[in-house]
Amino acid sequence: MAPVKYISKDGWEIYVGKNNLQNDFLTFKLASGNDTWLHAKNIQGSHIIIKNKGSKQSLPLDTLIQA
Repeated sequence: MAPVKYISKDGWEIYVGKNNLQNDFLTFKLASGNDTWLHAKNIQGSHIIIKNKGSKQSLPLDTLIQA
């Protein structure tokens, strides 16, 4: 099963892993150096990657809150 993909209101791609295999894929295969990585505390397995839309764009607060 693949990680879940969401699109924020601002159009940013958000990927959520629900188990160790999905988390490994997100962290080591999908994510790049300019992406934002999050881990939901006290929730098993939740790694989150917010894909950077471009090197000059700042992550909108609304997107971070949605993630």
